[in-house]
Amino acid sequence: MQKFFIIATLLLLLDACKVPQALQYSSIGNIQVQSIDMKSTDGVVELSFYNPNAFAVQLNQVEAILSINNQVAGKAKMDTLIQMPGLANSSLPVRIQLDNQLLLGQSMQLLLGGSIPYQIEGFAMAGKKKPRWKIPFSQRGAFTRQMLEKLFR
Repeated sequence: MQKFFIIATLLLLLDACKVPQALQYSSIGNIQVQSIDMKSTDGVVELSFYNPNAFAVQLNQVEAILSINNQVAGKAKMDTLIQMPGLANSSLPVRIQLDNQLLLGQSMQLLLGGSIPYQIEGFAMAGKKKPRWKIPFSQRGAFTRQMLEKLFR
């Protein structure tokens, strides 16, 4: 009986110390433009993620790079503390800075009804104390005119 309790305790400890699984990117939502100049556009975008872990993950940093047609279009960053519940979707408000020259160069393709391939790659830092975990995420897709019209409404 004593061996059973020791084994059960060890199994619980091993399960409690699991490294979080990678977050699964879901979508981009609500883009808020805060400032525009000749070189860049600054704003806030909501990135939605699914937490596939059975436990809540506390994120304290998110960094991502947005590429359009395999060219870096912008960088996103979040430094606030956010609790993501386990087995659930969560939206994260992330500051983003976009390269206006690249965006303008690609906009004609959208106006003509085409689509523009994009890729978002980044990581989130999770954990309250050390050890902290670096959780990667990546997503490929294509922007369409209809998709961007919904985002900017």
